[in-house]
Amino acid sequence: DEGRTYFEVTVPMHREHVLAEAGAMMSAGRAADALGPLRRAFARQPGFLDLTGCLVQCEIELGHIEAARAALRIFSQNIHLEDSQDQPWPFFTAARMLIERRQRDEALAVLDEMPEVRMWTSAHLQHALLVRDAGDLYGSYPLFELVHSFSQRADVLAQFAETKLRIAEDFT
Repeated sequence: DEGRTYFEVTVPMHREHVLAEAGAMMSAGRAADALGPLRRAFARQPGFLDLTGCLVQCEIELGHIEAARAALRIFSQNIHLEDSQDQPWPFFTAARMLIERRQRDEALAVLDEMPEVRMWTSAHLQHALLVRDAGDLYGSYPLFELVHSFSQRADVLAQFAETKLRIAEDFT
């Protein structure tokens, strides 16, 4: 890689520096320039949420869906135990980006590959919403039902009711 300096080759950049640089490049529309440093940092430290999220965003932005999914699988195998409840968020980010690009089948595949871990109520709700937004109305129903079983929040009830209504409309 001719764009790397002697210093970068001998002393790898700190993860936070890579993230700051990648964020600036991606904001400037230079995702392709951010990809190399992100991949190198991820290869050294694959268990960090922020690094994984940024890499996955960059990969999807550039149309590298399989590379993004591979990064998510590697991340799942290397996540730090104390962060395990936050593990779904890079998967959610990937799914949301794919839904926005009208790649709903890919979004559902990403969500299907997400390991089962303990999640906060907000993460369960996000999962249900993404499955529904990806077009799997019937697959989202049991997820909304699960969230509703342990949370009586108004937003949860509203989303659950909306899903029930959409399923009922599907029968008529």
